[in-house]
Amino acid sequence: MKILRYILCLIGLLGASSFADDTNQIDTLYFHPAASHYIKGDIKTAKNLVDKGLSIEPKNPKLLRLKDLLKQQKKKNQNKNKNQKQNKNQNKNQKNQKNKDNKKQDQNKKKQDQNKKDQDKKNQNQKNGGQKDQHPNEQNQPASPQKKKMSKDEAKQLLDAMKQDEKQKRLQLIPVRGAPVKVDKDW
Repeated sequence: MKILRYILCLIGLLGASSFADDTNQIDTLYFHPAASHYIKGDIKTAKNLVDKGLSIEPKNPKLLRLKDLLKQQKKKNQNKNKNQKQNKNQNKNQKNQKNKDNKKQDQNKKKQDQNKKDQDKKNQNQKNGGQKDQHPNEQNQPASPQKKKMSKDEAKQLLDAMKQDEKQKRLQLIPVRGAPVKVDKDW
């Protein structure tokens, strides 16, 4: 009986060591390369290696854990892609809205300019007293701005302001010089 027990123990140990060898082979052939690809960001290759390893040993805890990590990474990538698409759509919508707003502003500005021109023409016609003896070319020309007369005080203030500006500009052009430093002779 002792011999039989001894043989059974040997068979058990040999079986356990062969199981350990299988685990090491699975780790070196599938888990480590798959983990390496996962770290590099090559999810597809990592997933293929994990699936092959699990087909050989379906209950390998390392491969199962890596498979879970790959699923999580895939979900993150899908969410990230979804968010990017939403952001692109939002940016596109914002640009379209800005373009529409700019077009509306341009149209409003054109209408205002046209209204102003029309008003100027009406004012010019009223000032001319409806004179129709002008040449046709003169009627189509825009009204020249009226000359505003300036009082002597306003003219003096304008000249003084211009002189001040000129002085400031000249001061800016003159290079800044430091104060001379007295040097003691050291010889």
